[in-house]
Amino acid sequence: MEFYESAKSAGEAPLNDKIISGVKWTALFAILGHFVSLIKTPILVRLLNPADFGLMGMLLTVMAFTSPITEMGIGSAIIQKQDISKIQLSTLYWLNILVGIVMFIVVISISPLIADFYEEQRLVDLLHLFAFMFLIIPFGSQFEKLMDKELNFGLPVQAKTVALFANFSISVTLALFGYGVYSLIYGRLGSSFISSFIFTTWGMKHHKPSLLFSIEESKSLLVFGAYQMSERFIKILSTNIDKLFIGRFFGAEVLGYYTVAHALVIIPMMTLNPIITKVTFPVFSMIQKDIGKINKYFTLAIKVLLTLNFPIYGGLIMTSSIFVPIIFGEAWLPVVPVLQVLSMGALIWTISNPVGSVLLAKGRADVSFMLNLFRAVVLVGMLVLAYWIGRSILSIAIGIVVSRYVTDPFIHLYMNKYFGINYREIIKHLMKIVLFTALMSLGVFSVGFLNLNDAVYELILKVCLGCFIYSALLAVFDTDSFKLLRTFLNK
Repeated sequence: MEFYESAKSAGEAPLNDKIISGVKWTALFAILGHFVSLIKTPILVRLLNPADFGLMGMLLTVMAFTSPITEMGIGSAIIQKQDISKIQLSTLYWLNILVGIVMFIVVISISPLIADFYEEQRLVDLLHLFAFMFLIIPFGSQFEKLMDKELNFGLPVQAKTVALFANFSISVTLALFGYGVYSLIYGRLGSSFISSFIFTTWGMKHHKPSLLFSIEESKSLLVFGAYQMSERFIKILSTNIDKLFIGRFFGAEVLGYYTVAHALVIIPMMTLNPIITKVTFPVFSMIQKDIGKINKYFTLAIKVLLTLNFPIYGGLIMTSSIFVPIIFGEAWLPVVPVLQVLSMGALIWTISNPVGSVLLAKGRADVSFMLNLFRAVVLVGMLVLAYWIGRSILSIAIGIVVSRYVTDPFIHLYMNKYFGINYREIIKHLMKIVLFTALMSLGVFSVGFLNLNDAVYELILKVCLGCFIYSALLAVFDTDSFKLLRTFLNK
């Protein structure tokens, strides 16, 4: 392909080989994760009730807000810093573990307050158990980041794959025996322990931390990490405030419906986006001073994400009213409109991930923080307005989606003006993919006029027709995208 050949001629072949290797490893895990999620989610939905998922949603929200403090942005600082000393690594490692212990104590101590906030006293005992995550994760997190820094994704994928299947086995087995929400918690704890154990075992052989400790020598990394921690906290606020609203004002059962809808929406995003974004941050860090190369790889990442994600979310919007009752049962029909609305939001969410990779690679965690603060402020305003107008989970979902369509274009405009990111080629590709997705959706919608009596048959026909239409349009009118995808698959 032209992109790859030009990179080789510019002396970039070793970097490209690492990128493609990283993409392949992360793609392998993403495919496995997608496969397991597609099997696990319907099983657990039928074994558990909406309140169980609602309680787990509350726990994950607490975890989301506290995890940036535990991690302290240290992982991103390690990847971004091109020259990092042994004493800096050791300092950050022990500091990370110390903060994890502190957070374990804090979460247990404030669990009654969290339960009072949600008006759900069952959360007290659940939080006491879930808090052990803060003691498990820090031991292996630095070693995982060091492998990311070296573009060594083989072992992390293997470790996460083992953890993924452990989560599946534990959760489903305990759910079968009637453990309810505890099956979800033990599944999470088990998978975290396994992955942390594997990372720690590898790390102690290759990057064993010493007993050296110096805050002064690590000051620059901690400052960068502080901005990254603040930015992550704001980002987590903007992605979890919906669950806070729904959990607080509508209760565990309604939150359960929303949690399942949200989980279905992020499965494609969390399957495909990490294939690209997990690799782009360390790559951008390596070429952080060359805006030409950053533009090239940034455009490449966005084009791949557009090509893969848009037809998936278009398909979700068009088929959710059929597959939700087939897979989950009629009791889960309230999930459908929320899933459709959130899928509209995912269309713009999916192309915003590489922005953070560029900012962090250039050491501008402060800018990333301010942009995410802007996004969070607009989101809170839209949620308050949505709650005042509709007071339903659908209204909240609409507020979230509208906020992203308001803020994200401004963020991309900022990237163009102050960081030299050229969006001309990206916009041309976006218009083409939007057209292809619209034509595909029109074809899928037309199947409904056949008045088929078998819902399963109708679903299969819609999926097959959608795949055929989109693939045909891509093959005939966008051969470059086919060549682009073939490069990553065959190289």
